Amino acid sequence: MLPSQFKRLYDSLRSLGETLRAEFHGAVEVIQQQESAVKDASQTREQKQAEIGATIAAAIKTAADSVPDYEKTQRHKEHALQKALFWVTLAGTVAAVTAASGAIYYAAIAKETYGEIQRQTAAAICAANAAQNAAIAAQEQATLMRQQLIGTQAAVLQMSFQVIPAGEIEVALAPSGVVKAKDVHVVFSATREHISPERPFGETVTYSKSVPFVGPLIWSDHEILPWHFPDISRSDGEWPDKWPGNETVRIEGKTTYDNGFGDKEIATECIKWLPHYTIKTANGAVQGGGFTSCTAFDETVRTVLKKKENEKIWNK
Repeated sequence: MLPSQFKRLYDSLRSLGETLRAEFHGAVEVIQQQESAVKDASQTREQKQAEIGATIAAAIKTAADSVPDYEKTQRHKEHALQKALFWVTLAGTVAAVTAASGAIYYAAIAKETYGEIQRQTAAAICAANAAQNAAIAAQEQATLMRQQLIGTQAAVLQMSFQVIPAGEIEVALAPSGVVKAKDVHVVFSATREHISPERPFGETVTYSKSVPFVGPLIWSDHEILPWHFPDISRSDGEWPDKWPGNETVRIEGKTTYDNGFGDKEIATECIKWLPHYTIKTANGAVQGGGFTSCTAFDETVRTVLKKKENEKIWNK
């Protein structure tokens, strides 16, 4: 039984008790009125006996003798009514006590049931949390395994460039990993630049090509240039005058591809051309030049010039 039902039962019992009390008080008022009427009749009887004659007195006496019988009858009715009201009130009280006991009993059962529901709910929440934690752990484990798989088997492409003396540039993609790279797209641009101050000049060459896959062999392609790379090296192997000159070539390239696991990869490259040189030392000639990264170009030039100056001092 729910608390709202307990309240309705209590209100009904309370209303019944109030109705019984009201009826009881009404009955008492009626009896009191009857007693008052009887008393008035008695007083009237006595007055009449003093005023009228013996004949009338006898008649009144006869009537008066009947008054006690009337009072007796009324008192009997009053007693019966009071007895009935007592039993009705007692029955209502017993019913109220019984209902209250039942309410308490069902309240205890409801409390126990509610406690059991709370315990079952707590257990269900714990089970749901455990299942959620297990799902998260499984997902993390699957992600870790996928990352390990990608790290050991996914395709990785390394872009490189090479100058061909005939006036061409070669772009190559060297694959690594177990699976092939898919949906490969290669673009690059080659621009001639002044070294100091750094600024482009002349025509820029652009290249763009898409291939379905790369791997397991190296993929390469050639692009013809309308100009040649600067070369100030000397045929006798001596140090070039005014090295590195004031001209270089900047190449910027980008490769996009699918690593074989549905992940899009982007690889970029920026290199500059460094004219070839030869430095003669006591231990032999040191040669250098070619492509170096754009960010390391200036530092490489300073390092080579410093090395040349040190060798020059040593030779003296």
